[in-house]
Amino acid sequence: MSDFAYPLHEECGVFGIYDRAGTEDVAAAAYSALYALQHRGQESCGIAVNDDGVINGHRDLGLVNEVFTPAVLGSLAKPTAHMATGHVRYATSGSRIRANAQPMIVRHGRGTMALCHNGNLTNALELRRQLENEGAIFHGSSDTEVICYLVTRNRLRMGSIEIAISKTMDVLEGAYSLVVMSATKLIAARDPRGYRPLCIGTLPGGGYVFASESCALDAVGATLLRDVEPGEIVITDTKTGKMYVGSATSQTGMLLQRWSSYAADGHGGNVELRELVKQQGFDYVKENFQYSILENYNARMDDGYILKRESWWKETLCTRTHGYNKN
Repeated sequence: MSDFAYPLHEECGVFGIYDRAGTEDVAAAAYSALYALQHRGQESCGIAVNDDGVINGHRDLGLVNEVFTPAVLGSLAKPTAHMATGHVRYATSGSRIRANAQPMIVRHGRGTMALCHNGNLTNALELRRQLENEGAIFHGSSDTEVICYLVTRNRLRMGSIEIAISKTMDVLEGAYSLVVMSATKLIAARDPRGYRPLCIGTLPGGGYVFASESCALDAVGATLLRDVEPGEIVITDTKTGKMYVGSATSQTGMLLQRWSSYAADGHGGNVELRELVKQQGFDYVKENFQYSILENYNARMDDGYILKRESWWKETLCTRTHGYNKN
């Protein structure tokens, strides 16, 4: 049978936007991006909007223009909202029910999280059974809900959402790209082998966009910066307006070659590092600054040590003021 005889599908599409300038209607931007990503999934779709730390959304079965009528989209439009996430789903696992639509919004003891996922976990059933044995109650049948439970559980134990995501990535097996929105952060993460696509874009007025394909960046007027690297965690923080990069478990000894990811110049725009490169040379930086902002951590390392080392790096390199990105 010809390939053209099969229904159109491309797995799933994920999207996230952080508008630092506050000039964008982020709900409308998410709609435009999902419309551009519609070829990646036609079963269901959804949008979650962060309005000054309060996360609400809408998701349902159907195409983007069917689910998001003018009335529904209008209800999500908030002039003070600076962040949003969106998803179009093609079911690779789980049944065709509304409970499997994304973004999945989770409200827990430390806040609220909206999570979008593209991919397939090879150990989803094993993880699901473990969680159920510990008392977890599932409403749907997708891999995404398993990831939501794991991130939430780790967030209740960890000091930050990015560490919770990294801890979760330690136990996930298979293909996945994630876009996660908390009250103050928009985070993108990609599996260590880079099976599922995920790219980063910049907005003209300042801010960042994450998407499965660059066509979504074009739809919102963003410029392609680069791909999210395999095993990489990219964090945008609304408190600082900066973008930070970290790494989780990977096939290269849990190290992210940070300087090839931040910038080819060795300093990524950081004024302290620029001066260091000028004085000591690029080779010195590569030799002495090997790890990411999140350090090289895994399940065997003490969480207090991780937070202490992360804080040390931020103080040493003045990243609380300057950040690592080139923008």
